[in-house]
Amino acid sequence: MLGVGYDFTYQWGFLANPYRSVLGGQRPEEHPDQRFRHLLFGRLAWYIPRSRTSLQVLYRSYLDNWKVGAVNPEFRIYQEMSPFFQTRLRYRYYTQTSAFFYKSNPNDYTFEEPYVTADPKLSDFHVNEIGIQFLVLGAFLEGKAHRSLAGAQFDISFNYRWNTNAFGNQVVAQTGLRIPF
Repeated sequence: MLGVGYDFTYQWGFLANPYRSVLGGQRPEEHPDQRFRHLLFGRLAWYIPRSRTSLQVLYRSYLDNWKVGAVNPEFRIYQEMSPFFQTRLRYRYYTQTSAFFYKSNPNDYTFEEPYVTADPKLSDFHVNEIGIQFLVLGAFLEGKAHRSLAGAQFDISFNYRWNTNAFGNQVVAQTGLRIPF
């Protein structure tokens, strides 16, 4: 299966963080009041029935009028362990350029500059991320429990990110429960 797409976003108004400042707290953050974002994305998925494995390649590239550009390939392997249990392994790489007004030291700005920021998300950086997810389908309860429980899904995931911006390395873990009614 192959899917491709394009997305355009237009943001306007106050786009800065009112609680973030530069020059030792003497000047509040100011960003341009318009942002145009272009996003190209694609997904290629291949299912191997004999091994009950799905291989997926995802790709996103991004560009906006603040000169932030990003490339984001991702690889996933889904493995059906039983009709009620699935595992997903993933690797994701993300790299981006900095906004045209970003400076690595927020004290290097002057009061005359129209746009200032201390937002590390506007810096140039890259991220390597690996992750694992486990998914349990409640279908094994079919005929033994209420139909909502038989249609339920429980998942848990754990991801680790090696990040080169001010946020540093990260552990991202989550769990979810879906119960239809």
